[in-house]
Amino acid sequence: MLKSVLAVWPVIVFLAQVLGILLVVWVDNRARKRVDDTADPMKADIRDLQTRMTKAEVHVTDLEADVEKMPTKADLERVMGEVKGAHREATAAANGIQRLEQMLMTRGMERT
Repeated sequence: MLKSVLAVWPVIVFLAQVLGILLVVWVDNRARKRVDDTADPMKADIRDLQTRMTKAEVHVTDLEADVEKMPTKADLERVMGEVKGAHREATAAANGIQRLEQMLMTRGMERT
């Protein structure tokens, strides 16, 4: 019996190696399939994030352009100075008009 087992031994070892290789290939293919199955939703998420980031970059670029167009503190102070000057002139004109009205009303009363 030992002689018959020793005669078939190389065939048994060869078949065991083939089965081992087939098992490794099968396990590897299953693992790759699982990775591919989980990669598809991840790819969609990545594309979604890339789209959102592109939109955000455009939005930031627009905001930067708007900020560059905004007046500086010096510009605002210059405008405020002009507004205050115009206010003083308007006040002076209103005071002059009141004086003229009073004068005309006083003289008008005296003539009658």
